[in-house]
Amino acid sequence: EKQNPSQIGTNGWMDHRWVRLNTYILALKEHLKGFSQAANSAFGTTPISTQIQQAVHCEPLKFRDYFEPKLSAAQRDALIAAVKAVQNLETVLGKDRVVQPYVPKPKPELKVKARI
Repeated sequence: EKQNPSQIGTNGWMDHRWVRLNTYILALKEHLKGFSQAANSAFGTTPISTQIQQAVHCEPLKFRDYFEPKLSAAQRDALIAAVKAVQNLETVLGKDRVVQPYVPKPKPELKVKARI
């Protein structure tokens, strides 16, 4: 199959993209490990789906210095869909069918950081 010349990158750029893709997939796999368990069966609390449902009827944050309004039905549905999508991604990445031919060193990691 002949490629469009505008879609062909230099070897360096193609290598860079390949390394970034594989590094990101590996970091995502590690970052999402345990998400479903934490969302569904965290000790001493309700499943996150129940908490999302309850947030339509009462404010989701009760012990904070700032006000968090109730969720609308659309917000609830979007959050539930997002949680399901993350759980699905965790499942897909957790299976051995996502083969990582490039092994980055050091091992990549994703960190969530609040902007202050």
